Amino acid sequence: MALTKAQLRPGAVLLLDDSHDLTDSTGAHAMVKGGQRLRGDPQGSADMVHAVVWSKMDAVEIAQEHQTAGGIVFAAAADNMAFAQAVAASDVEPEISEASGRFGVRNHWLRKGRYAVFTLNPDQVGIGRLAARIARTWGSSGLIEYSQSGATASVLNPADMGIGMAARMASEYARQASDRFPAWAKKPSHEQTGGTYEVNGNFGNAFCSQFVVACYQAAAIASGQGLGTIGTLGTVYAPYANARDLHGALRRSQCFQEDEILVQRTPHDGQ
Repeated sequence: MALTKAQLRPGAVLLLDDSHDLTDSTGAHAMVKGGQRLRGDPQGSADMVHAVVWSKMDAVEIAQEHQTAGGIVFAAAADNMAFAQAVAASDVEPEISEASGRFGVRNHWLRKGRYAVFTLNPDQVGIGRLAARIARTWGSSGLIEYSQSGATASVLNPADMGIGMAARMASEYARQASDRFPAWAKKPSHEQTGGTYEVNGNFGNAFCSQFVVACYQAAAIASGQGLGTIGTLGTVYAPYANARDLHGALRRSQCFQEDEILVQRTPHDGQ
């Protein structure tokens, strides 16, 4: 049985399935599928054309943030939890964080389609919440643009570059987990058209599946538990990881449970 939005937990990874009749196929989707049929994790599906992180806070996380900040909304604990549940159920707060081809990295709302859903096992929900928090942080500035060059490279280069390459990039993500505009997402100076910053050794900006992998690898390291706690996802070299690679890594990992969600048309489709 398909999940509902109310059952999604912070950090859930959602991959848009272009083969389902509920999903509105586009020319961009066709290009993604064509490229991923040429290269990608063989255990992943080339029909997975977009990846996002469910980054909306649930009632537990909202209550924890109130407690950390010392904020008391109501005198009674039960009333505070009721308030947190009401906020978590609201459709006003953005639901997802994503790297969108048209809009760059942003916090937004889930759009129409069938999604494969991957959620960490119950004993690792803390890493999922941390990944969601990092995703919200990186999505909040509006400064991280979409990396078309990175997306193209992801269908030309293998994502299994070895644990050493993956770990080095993951360490960069973790060090900048709390930066709204992290250095890894800034273009090198020779690629800029008016900026003054200079960052060497990166592609600059982000594409959808790279963004998801980066959020999770940053969370695994920042939590102190290490990349091994997210299974195969911890061995992926994010700058080369297309959506098929991400799907395959999640399927091969024993740390994630697989489900699906069917989203009917929303006011945000096409945005």
